[in-house]
Amino acid sequence: MEIKISSKTEKPFLGRKELLLKGSADTTPSKVQLKEEVSKLSSVPAEMIVIKRVKQQFGKKDFEVEAYAYDNESSLKQFEKEKKKAAVEGAK
Repeated sequence: MEIKISSKTEKPFLGRKELLLKGSADTTPSKVQLKEEVSKLSSVPAEMIVIKRVKQQFGKKDFEVEAYAYDNESSLKQFEKEKKKAAVEGAK
């Protein structure tokens, strides 16, 4: 899988960087794989990265990824919703 950052926008008031990445792979990569790759490229821990969208046309190898790289955990929790499954598991 090849991937590179095509645009990077700083959002200091939100405590994050908005990244647009372009890459190519034989199959659409999983969000876990993408988090690891974005972490390597942006030097931000994988736990602080949120993959917003993966866009790939059927039959094509090229894909686009929108991701947010947060500066700290408080910004991440403030602006990102907790997944329902994680919330249910945390309540048990």
